[in-house]
Amino acid sequence: GLLFLSEVTKKLKKNGIFFSYFPSKKSNFFKSKIKKKFIDKNTISKIYSKKQVYGNDVLPMRFMNKNEYKLVLRNHDLKVVYNEYIYKTYKGGIDTFVFNVLEAIR
Repeated sequence: GLLFLSEVTKKLKKNGIFFSYFPSKKSNFFKSKIKKKFIDKNTISKIYSKKQVYGNDVLPMRFMNKNEYKLVLRNHDLKVVYNEYIYKTYKGGIDTFVFNVLEAIR
């Protein structure tokens, strides 16, 4: 995350645009009581349930709310100019996964 953003900031030209589609803490999975282990307050180490959307039992997954993500980008000299949520449903609309969609300018 932070190393990636440092590299983006180095490579992005002045007025260059950064676009991101990032998991939100508004997602049912993040808020649910489904078994999960956290690495830190934003990162689930593994999604154990094979029935769960994005379940992989291997890779960590980070979630942030809008303001947390905006602050991270601001700390990397990126000014957020577009900030929305996209709600995506799975399992016939039972499970809702929410994404932060941001566009920022250097």
